[in-house]
Amino acid sequence: MRAIKSNEFEKKFLTPPKKMVDYILVQDKTFDVAEGPVRSSKTTNNIIKFADRVERSSERVFLAIGQTQSTAKAILFDGDGLGLQHYKDWQEKKFNINGKIVKRRQRVFKGKYEGYDALILLPKKGSGHGVKYVVAFGGANKDSHEPYKGWSVGGVIATQYELLHANTRAEIIKRTIASKDRFHILDLNPTAPGHELYKDIDRWMAEGSVNYVHTTMLDNPIMTEERIAEIIKEYDPDSVDYKRDILGQRVAAEGIIYRVTEANIIDGFNANDYYQYVVVADPGVNHSATSFILIAITHDRKNIDVLKSYYHKNSDKEGMAIKMPTDYALDYIEFIKSAIKTMGKPPMEVLSDLDVTFLREFERIKYANELGGININKSFKKLEIHQRIKMGINYLWKERLRFNAECKEVIEAFKTARYDEKEKDKGNYQRYDKPNEGTMIDPIDAVEYGFTRLRYEIDKWVG
Repeated sequence: MRAIKSNEFEKKFLTPPKKMVDYILVQDKTFDVAEGPVRSSKTTNNIIKFADRVERSSERVFLAIGQTQSTAKAILFDGDGLGLQHYKDWQEKKFNINGKIVKRRQRVFKGKYEGYDALILLPKKGSGHGVKYVVAFGGANKDSHEPYKGWSVGGVIATQYELLHANTRAEIIKRTIASKDRFHILDLNPTAPGHELYKDIDRWMAEGSVNYVHTTMLDNPIMTEERIAEIIKEYDPDSVDYKRDILGQRVAAEGIIYRVTEANIIDGFNANDYYQYVVVADPGVNHSATSFILIAITHDRKNIDVLKSYYHKNSDKEGMAIKMPTDYALDYIEFIKSAIKTMGKPPMEVLSDLDVTFLREFERIKYANELGGININKSFKKLEIHQRIKMGINYLWKERLRFNAECKEVIEAFKTARYDEKEKDKGNYQRYDKPNEGTMIDPIDAVEYGFTRLRYEIDKWVG
């Protein structure tokens, strides 16, 4: 066991508003559900409820579930100082009582249970309980529940419940069946109204077995009016993200995704206006298109501009117009050379989505084509699709993401992109992607890879 000595919880915790206090004080429901957008303090409130239920329970083993085990530990165990390992009643503390120093022992430790990362809680003196374990697991995959299948646990805390696999959601409820005081403390971000998890919540409500609260940023005691206003400014008020993240509404992702206006189109550019740029390739396979872009950021870090682009789709061509991987690699070399000539300096980085054949051909011919000094970064961090979509929506709305008018396929791709109807009721935030039906998401992917790579510079702008 490894001791955890922390006073972070006491330093950071602020008393929540009455609505949340009332939620915390409701005891002994089988389900506690806090639903609300990010920054609404729902997870912190659930951690307080969970710690209390663990303390009072006579059971030994409890589960802490996130998308991954690392997520569970980061959000539920650490929680930026407000997680279970920092919970104030489990920390060592000294009291001065009538001039005598009385010491309360440390009760929470990091350790293992059955080989899995866990918090170990020593019993409270006089409680009659033994040592307890809170074990962290991931839950996003269909087989995530396998490690604890067959376990009997006292209760569960799960964060980002809407992102857990249906198998996980079913299994964590099964694992508590034998508990004398079973409980499930869940937080979730609003998702599509048709998501299957809402059927469960509605059933629990009908049975009277759930303590439910809906939260927004206004319920977070650390959020000032000024900070809330600043966050709201980042969102397009007509977007799905605004309705979910700001209003906390259950909204299905449907229809056209992006709003491209005249403010997002530029006629020409001056290379001297740009601080840095990257070149990105998204090689296509089968029916997909191959797309290259040059994306640059202005000196003030405000604008992220797509200045040059390339688009080719084999399924639209015949005969000699059909290209092989070697052809695409040569085209990328020429595109990079053109970018260097246009911008007057080499790119900060050259990126490519992972396509083994394309990359192999590029490496094979780059020296003969006077580009031997260019190394492609194929391992850059791409972020999850829903994060990239959200960034694109908000950059466009704030008129930060712009396109040179000559990049016609890129503009068309953003204007016509729409949500995948089949995924919306699962709560998945995805673009409709059917290349054989004419969708054009490849240029969007390339642009997203570019602004994701530049995001550290983009975030320096203060608007």
